Amino acid sequence: MRDPALPVMTMDILSNVLERADHPSDLSACLAEEIRALTGVRCVVFVQYDDALATGGDRLISVNPQRRQRWAASAGFRRLCGITRELPAICTWSPDEASEVAEILRDEGFGLSMAIPLSVGVHRVGVMLLLGFPDDAKLASTTKLLDTLSSVLALVLRNAFLYEQQERIIRERTAELRRMNEQLRTELTERERLEVELRQSEERLKLATESGR
Repeated sequence: MRDPALPVMTMDILSNVLERADHPSDLSACLAEEIRALTGVRCVVFVQYDDALATGGDRLISVNPQRRQRWAASAGFRRLCGITRELPAICTWSPDEASEVAEILRDEGFGLSMAIPLSVGVHRVGVMLLLGFPDDAKLASTTKLLDTLSSVLALVLRNAFLYEQQERIIRERTAELRRMNEQLRTELTERERLEVELRQSEERLKLATESGR
């Protein structure tokens, strides 16, 4: 049966999403914690897929619990990210199936797991990995809600990433302007010093000329 608390928890998540809409790091960490509580999974991972990244690849945004952070740097996890990037829709893996993803998850002790692509239109923003569901019933009861939630998460995360990039550009430009201002001040100071030396030299020359008459 559907858990009557799920819609309420989903609304709580959406409320927290809106409160943190301009801060992607805080937002993803909060979402990972709340979705883990909502679903009962052993691990929640958010990965950003964005062609605007300098590497043209992906970026790990959040892992809950934190002790799984080390696994997120492994070759198996990198392979998992590559596979989930191409998923057209929500995908689940059972622990006994013969697939590359299931093998990667079994190596880490995860059982039933799910990947939820996060897209805005045709643009793939990232993926939400829910690893190690407690049972089939829990997965079935949350799939529809998570599917609905994913479209909102994708839009907010995308906007947050754009905001973060804009903030980075502003910080870099501000730092550049400060460097230019400092360089200009240095050049002006040097020019003033040279002007003083020139005036002093002219005065000495004038005095030497007058004394030689």
